[in-house]
Amino acid sequence: MAKVIVTALRAEAEAICKILSPFKINGQEDGSYFCGKEIIVKPLGVGKENISKNLRQFLASFHRPIDFLLNIGICGASPAYPIGSFVVPEICIDDESGAQYVIEGNLGFRGCKGTLKTFMKAVHCQGRYDFADMEASGVLEEASKTLPLKTILVGKVVSDHFAPDSVDETTDAISELFKLSGSAIESFVVG
Repeated sequence: MAKVIVTALRAEAEAICKILSPFKINGQEDGSYFCGKEIIVKPLGVGKENISKNLRQFLASFHRPIDFLLNIGICGASPAYPIGSFVVPEICIDDESGAQYVIEGNLGFRGCKGTLKTFMKAVHCQGRYDFADMEASGVLEEASKTLPLKTILVGKVVSDHFAPDSVDETTDAISELFKLSGSAIESFVVG
């Protein structure tokens, strides 16, 4: 059985691998990282459509049973959440289609709260949601076609307060951002 972590950015995947450093980490030619025998980290691209298409291809070619599929990445959040906080939303809403997902796998985690809204592009203002990203609903929609919804989890690191133009997406900056929530991310993955 495996835990598969999907990210949008390679920098997010590398930051997660650094947090899981007690495990042996091996980069692969296809961009995957293996953290020990059971944890695979795969960057799949930015945006709901990209990540959905690439996840579909990845799952079709992945021939091991999957215990959990986790989507971890950056998100915008209301100022109530400090930059670098790790958040575990209860609900994800797709802005375009209106589809709503109760993130069943997240419900057992302490501190699970709030609504994550997935947009087609970065948003600059707060609405009736706590968090905003560009991938989670695509992951939930695609993965739920082959995996039970209770095995799909979403965790996000707050990168900005609805000011996406201020986000430095370089590997070093993302690594520093993820370090702020390192123990929470490790608990979410390994827990």
